[in-house]
Amino acid sequence: MTVYFPLKDDLSYNKDASQSPTFLGTGYGAEYAVDRNTATCMRTDIIGPNSPYKTVWWKVDLGGVYNIYSVNILFKNYDGHGMYEKIHKSDISHKTV
Repeated sequence: MTVYFPLKDDLSYNKDASQSPTFLGTGYGAEYAVDRNTATCMRTDIIGPNSPYKTVWWKVDLGGVYNIYSVNILFKNYDGHGMYEKIHKSDISHKTV
């Protein structure tokens, strides 16, 4: 998944990002979702009935409090497998620190 914002509103660019669990290997860290490079991406480990993981998460610390009106997500295929998920507004949470 790559989080993409038009450059004028790119609040996530190079901000601290984290995820769990990360796919084994190199080049799949959460920071790749906020680097503005569509050739890189973050990747979490596989979830499902045969996986020890039942959920995955990804987050970014924007470093401030903002009114967010939209979030654009670019999904990527891995090894010929489509990894598309429906994201509902109720699945997006926020926390003010």
